[in-house]
Amino acid sequence: MDAGPAEIGTITAVSFPSEIPFWIKINDLPTHFGTYNNLKAIGSSLGRYLDQDTKERRIQVGLQAYKPLVMKDYVHFKTGGEKAPVEFDYEHLEKHCFVCFALTYEEKDYPKVSKDKRSSLQAWR
Repeated sequence: MDAGPAEIGTITAVSFPSEIPFWIKINDLPTHFGTYNNLKAIGSSLGRYLDQDTKERRIQVGLQAYKPLVMKDYVHFKTGGEKAPVEFDYEHLEKHCFVCFALTYEEKDYPKVSKDKRSSLQAWR
């Protein structure tokens, strides 16, 4: 795991990881596309490919902590030019922003949300 500087307000935290490993379940991938090479290519498109569980259609990827998560996408296949819509289920993902899928803050702290909306989100959680 890379450890790079992170800005928290005006303080830089050297120990905050810039890459976080996640196991990601790939939903809605057609059966015949669930090959080792295809899963590796999907993982590499999301971040740094680490590992996979072909049977369960899961990939382990090192993701940049400062980039928003990709929740769904189209996967394009070289054979025949086919594409398939897929959804990604990040295992053990807890706190993140449900508006923009950032890992660095929660929805209640989303920069584009008004103060009134933040208060109602905090009360809701």
